[in-house]
Amino acid sequence: MKILIPVLAVVVGVFFAIAVGLSGQPDAETPAPAMSAVTAAASTAGTTPDAPVARDTPALSTGAADSPADAAPAPEGLRAVSADTALAPVLGSDDPDSPYRVRVEFSAWGAGVKRIAMADYKRFVSHDPNAPENDPYELVNVGVGLPAGESPAFYPFAARQLYVNGTWLPVDSARWSADAAVTRNGVQSVTYRLPVVDAHDAPVAEIVRTWSLAQDSYDVQLSQRIINRTDAPLKIALSQYAQGDVLLEPGNYLGDRRMFITGHFRPEKPAKFGVYVDDSYFARASLLNAASGLWPNDDLRAGSRLAWIAAENRYFALITHAPVLDSATQTAAVPELDGLFPTVLTRTLRQGVTTGNTEKERLAVELVSPVTDLAPGAARDLSLAVFAGPRKKEVLAQRPFDLLHLDKLIRYELSCSFCTWQWLAKGLLGYMKVINTVVRDWGMAIILLVLTVRLILHPITKRAQTNMLKMGKQMQKLQPKMAKLKEKYKDDPAAMNRETMKLYREAGVNPANVLGCLPMLLQTPIWIALYAMLYFAIELRHEPAFYSIFQTISGGRWHFLEDLSVADNFIRFIPPDQPAYQLSWIPFIKPEFRSINILPLAMAFVFYFQMKLTTPEPTNDQQRQQQKIMRIMPFIFPVMLYSAPSGLTLYITASTFAGIVDSWIVRKHVREQEEAGTLFEKKPPKPGGFRDRIAKRIELAQEMAAAQQAAKQAGQSPGRKSVDSKSYKKRK
Repeated sequence: MKILIPVLAVVVGVFFAIAVGLSGQPDAETPAPAMSAVTAAASTAGTTPDAPVARDTPALSTGAADSPADAAPAPEGLRAVSADTALAPVLGSDDPDSPYRVRVEFSAWGAGVKRIAMADYKRFVSHDPNAPENDPYELVNVGVGLPAGESPAFYPFAARQLYVNGTWLPVDSARWSADAAVTRNGVQSVTYRLPVVDAHDAPVAEIVRTWSLAQDSYDVQLSQRIINRTDAPLKIALSQYAQGDVLLEPGNYLGDRRMFITGHFRPEKPAKFGVYVDDSYFARASLLNAASGLWPNDDLRAGSRLAWIAAENRYFALITHAPVLDSATQTAAVPELDGLFPTVLTRTLRQGVTTGNTEKERLAVELVSPVTDLAPGAARDLSLAVFAGPRKKEVLAQRPFDLLHLDKLIRYELSCSFCTWQWLAKGLLGYMKVINTVVRDWGMAIILLVLTVRLILHPITKRAQTNMLKMGKQMQKLQPKMAKLKEKYKDDPAAMNRETMKLYREAGVNPANVLGCLPMLLQTPIWIALYAMLYFAIELRHEPAFYSIFQTISGGRWHFLEDLSVADNFIRFIPPDQPAYQLSWIPFIKPEFRSINILPLAMAFVFYFQMKLTTPEPTNDQQRQQQKIMRIMPFIFPVMLYSAPSGLTLYITASTFAGIVDSWIVRKHVREQEEAGTLFEKKPPKPGGFRDRIAKRIELAQEMAAAQQAAKQAGQSPGRKSVDSKSYKKRK
């Protein structure tokens, strides 16, 4: 949340600090990207021959120009002119008191991005302003996991190769010159240049890239031009990186959930009514060393046009899109990204090969422009824009993100949108937001949500549990008679079933009235939707429970329930910035053990107590064996949910405890009825009503099964007509 600067002196101080930071310093700590082993997954076939360096070349599409094979030969000795000094300018700030929302650090190699940090979001929760946990949240940092002096695999958004008359020239291994950063009307900008010359040092082309960032914006603009510096036309194209991997969000209980998404316009919507993301989700793991590109994609409808490419983690996204004019007011005015770069590749690059360290895979997205004719002195515009920010409704509803429909990235799903009941997850979050605006605490909002759900389901729960208790007591009274029937009809199962049903009818035992697991089934969609919502909702990130009471009484040293998006950390013994012990062999989830979490243990206790309270006494050996198996369940869920978000375990624990209170009320009601002698008063169902129809269908099915069994024993062919259907019509 933005913090307004209260006094003019602070404003002057912040701008002074920014001006000093933007003056530009030698990029001594950032080496050129490693020329490591690279594998490419292209969506189109063919490559351009005679590449000047031993590296792969992207496939090309043609624009207004002829095919690359018909191009004039490239100037002899084509090379990029590196600058003497590498500058590392900075745009924006990661200070929450600044007017900027992000801080972007650049590299001279390819004029790419080295680091992107958020001003409004911290890496972890910390009450010590000097602790590493209190550092700004980083969405991009090419140096993460690298030893000192190790070259990164690539720089996101760096220019990679320039195509000139049939020859690919690497430009990311050259040091680009940078002008001093400037600030005009609250917009900071820095310009990079790379001259390209021939063997005689005569100018051939120049690439000019200007990065700019406005105040209070998550959108970084890249104005990019290729200029023909010769007196003859050139055939040019550009290959450049887009985003790569975003950093993995801490507390990934469900494992690596990073995704790449291609938002696109559908062909049947010529006015670009909206942006769609169906069939365009790619898990990061599935793209590593994959054999197909991101765009074009055979899974999409023919004629679809690319609007943007997103790389996302649990809470944040990095999105590449074409620039949208300030005057645009509808989606129809949004330009297609594939109008500039029709081919989108994914590349798997490996780090650590230069020093012999363990290889680490990095996934990069590469954009390839079409080959076009460039007249002498003319410039080819390939400008882009980059969104780097949270997947939050209030942010993505702003212009131009609303025109790009970036709100499609807000999803609360585990593996399937339909199975997670998206409408229910969003409705639950909306309801919790309303509660939170009143109580000002997300922990209390979760508790009030539990009470709301329990109150809604109480009538069904009460009826189901009352009928189960009544049936249990009735079955206990019928045990002597049941034993006599088993002895009498031990050799005649059909007669046994028939007489058993007759005994049930005489005693008023009707299994249709039990409703069994209906309350649990009704809560299951809520639990699944809530599970996904609490895991992916950025609103709960770094939010404490119960007004930070545990941090207040401990002076900030107790981490219990300080962040509802991670485990409760009752006693933490591994800091969040260090690797935790992980049980990777458990399917679907990856429990982390960095602390003693009390809520899962409390959940096991209340689960077991509720099971003891609600499970009726077994009436036969089969039920007794089933109950022994069910006693294991209270101890399985806490293990699976041990490192789950504390918001989820808080909900389940509170809901189970509320269920115990609910069961106690129901048992008290049943006991009062039993003492008054009204517990077993027969209340016949309304003729023709739902209960009446269900009871008759169950009775008929049982009679048909008994009759078929009798016919089978008599050597007859058992069929559905073994029971006179008129009997059912009479009962109906």
